[in-house]
Amino acid sequence: MAAKKAKQAPAAEAAAQPEQLTATAALQMSDSTAVFYVNNVEVGHTAYDFSLTCAKIPAKFSQMELDRIRATSQVELEAVVQIVVPVSLVPGLIRALTVQKEVFEQAYGQIYDVSLSGKAKREH
Repeated sequence: MAAKKAKQAPAAEAAAQPEQLTATAALQMSDSTAVFYVNNVEVGHTAYDFSLTCAKIPAKFSQMELDRIRATSQVELEAVVQIVVPVSLVPGLIRALTVQKEVFEQAYGQIYDVSLSGKAKREH
């Protein structure tokens, strides 16, 4: 005679299901949080993620660096940090940057877009 399988009570079935939580991340800054000032960012991607490779263009160049820049028309910069994020974060990141840009411009005025033709231009 085959043994009968015991039926689980509805409460036991519910307990077997993992609880789903919804929460918002609240980031906390501390003295040990790394902070980088950058004024140059390159954006790249793979099939799995996007990357922001950041550098700081110095305010002053040595004579040797100026000669090399004149000869090559390039400024060689050492990246100070690379931030890699999964593709799924990109739409929210763009939305958050757009909102923060709008708030900034309402408070302080329009931001110059230095990426237009390599020169600082102001949108009218």
